[in-house]
Amino acid sequence: MTRTPLDLWGTLQAKALRLEAAVVLLALATCGLTGLTVWQATRPVPIYYIPATGGPGLVQPGEVANAMVVDFAQQLVLLLANVTPQTVAAVHREVVKYCHPQFLPQFQAQAEREQALIKEQQLSSQLSIREAVGTIAPPYRQVTIAALRRVYVGKLPVRDEEVRAEVILLPVRPSTLNPYGLVVTGLRLTPLAGPEGSARRP
Repeated sequence: MTRTPLDLWGTLQAKALRLEAAVVLLALATCGLTGLTVWQATRPVPIYYIPATGGPGLVQPGEVANAMVVDFAQQLVLLLANVTPQTVAAVHREVVKYCHPQFLPQFQAQAEREQALIKEQQLSSQLSIREAVGTIAPPYRQVTIAALRRVYVGKLPVRDEEVRAEVILLPVRPSTLNPYGLVVTGLRLTPLAGPEGSARRP
């Protein structure tokens, strides 16, 4: 059966309508994906962290959960108290990035004294936490930690001692360098002493 020009015209119109519909759908899909990408890039997102005492935790935007505060303080104290003459400088550099500017000079002076003592007397220490309790004193958070520290001179263990740490934290805006959104404004840890049992004082 021969197709008339009218049939061809109708077929072309149908194809044109289908193409227009496809273009509109593609444009709508592109706009939707662009909007979704912008929304995901600009909205605050929750962070996952691994607590010292359990499985992964989740913190929603704007929330400072007590469990996260306690965990953050424990991680800092474990980092500071599990040291050797070879690692102590790197440990202090790691902790510095979490220090509030007002607390930084005090921490750096303390770190210099501790590094000198550890390297001079070849001290090492291992810490295990017994208990950690968090309290709130707006806008600050305080964590009190009780722990047991084993002190070595070289490879020889010289004593086990009960230690106490107090960490004062201030919530700040989370960042790539500090996803916890907490900075240290105060930190007291029973000083590491030499084998004779007396810590070096400034």
